[in-house]
Amino acid sequence: MVSKKPVKKIAAKPVVKPTPAVKPASAPAAEGKPTFSKPVLSKPVVANSGKKRSRRWWVLTSAVAIGAAAVLLCALWWQAYRNSPEAALRHAWAAVQTHDWASFQQSVDSAAVAASFVDQVLSEGSFLPAPEQGAEHPGLRSELRADLITLLRPGLVAAVEQQIGAFVRDEAPSDGAVNIVRRLVNALVAEQTTVHSVQVEPLGEGLANATVVLSHPNQPVNVAINLKLRQLSADGWQVVALQNLGALLTQADALEAEKVRLQNEVARSEMAALVRLRDFQKAQQGQTLLLRMAFDNLGSQAITHVAVAVTITALDGQRLGYFRLVADDGIAAQQTLEKAWTLNLQELLAGKNIAAAELVVNAEVAQVALADQTTLGLVD
Repeated sequence: MVSKKPVKKIAAKPVVKPTPAVKPASAPAAEGKPTFSKPVLSKPVVANSGKKRSRRWWVLTSAVAIGAAAVLLCALWWQAYRNSPEAALRHAWAAVQTHDWASFQQSVDSAAVAASFVDQVLSEGSFLPAPEQGAEHPGLRSELRADLITLLRPGLVAAVEQQIGAFVRDEAPSDGAVNIVRRLVNALVAEQTTVHSVQVEPLGEGLANATVVLSHPNQPVNVAINLKLRQLSADGWQVVALQNLGALLTQADALEAEKVRLQNEVARSEMAALVRLRDFQKAQQGQTLLLRMAFDNLGSQAITHVAVAVTITALDGQRLGYFRLVADDGIAAQQTLEKAWTLNLQELLAGKNIAAAELVVNAEVAQVALADQTTLGLVD
């Protein structure tokens, strides 16, 4: 019996066992006695902190590696883009907008472009035919053509290059001539014109073709400019030729005609609010045409000048002649002016099998000048 009691007293083994101490909620400790929960829990806390630091380090190094790769890819892309034909075209356009001739020449070989311009004009607009292929002897006309081109070409190329420079610098040509480059650009490019697309076709051997498509909200057809570029050793690309001058000139004519039509529509509307042409009468006596018309001043100030455009056509629509008649008599505000003219049709009908009675005569107000020196008019 004595030997059994000490065994019962030391039976409190769960207190010193670490296993029950892991669950402090299920093993209540005696009041005033320390528990083993704090020292036991300190071990897993240290282990988890090491894992978190290791995880953070892995995330940080991965982010740095990804960022470095992204920077490297951006640098490689920028280097490739900076040395691309597209970058050369954008650089040239920016130089035109800032009138920086030196910067423009970095992306455009102005002498080569001027030469391509002249060569196309000479090939398409020469009054002397080119020699026929396979001809045994080209003939004097063809030889003369070649000699004239050889003689004139250097001067023409230099003149066109000067006009390119004057256009980029926004200056008038030194010789006072009309800047043909500016006129062509103004016909193709308007204030709201934007670059619709740029397509580049590599040709190999450091050459490429580029098609720049321009669009305008008021133009039904886009403008396509075909260029040739040459790759430089280390400085990107450079434009060396304009390849579709003939097509651009044809399109420029159509666009200019459309611009004139739109301008005249506005001018007609504005003049209609100021003056009205009425009682238009015509009478024919042989080859003499008598015209009579009246003008009503609809505005609040005097009209000092009125011009009338008279167009004469045949019954089939063939245009035979154009006359511009002027009335400088003056028309007071809200008053009417009657005017008569006599036209001689003898020269107009000479050599034509058309009787005067078969003529169609149309008249419209072409210009109005007011007392305050305001002038409105149609573009011929």
